[in-house]
Amino acid sequence: MKMKKCGEFGKTLGFFEGYHHPTLGKNHLLCSPCFNQISESVDKWRKVVLPYVDFFNNCQSNGSLQSNWENKITDIFKTKNMVRNIG
Repeated sequence: MKMKKCGEFGKTLGFFEGYHHPTLGKNHLLCSPCFNQISESVDKWRKVVLPYVDFFNNCQSNGSLQSNWENKITDIFKTKNMVRNIG
């Protein structure tokens, strides 16, 4: 049976040892000290990024902005032509 090693420092892990890496997944095992350090780092990163998640999800893409401008310009020309036909 092949022994697993810590993905950070290469420490040999026992049969029931090893924690799944918080971001790299189950194929990247960590010893307890490495897991604690990386988990704390991921939590700090999450606290910094989390307040901005809704902001970026609600932003419009360039395609939709371009479409909005095209619609507004089309509306302006239609209005201009309607006024010209009335007068």
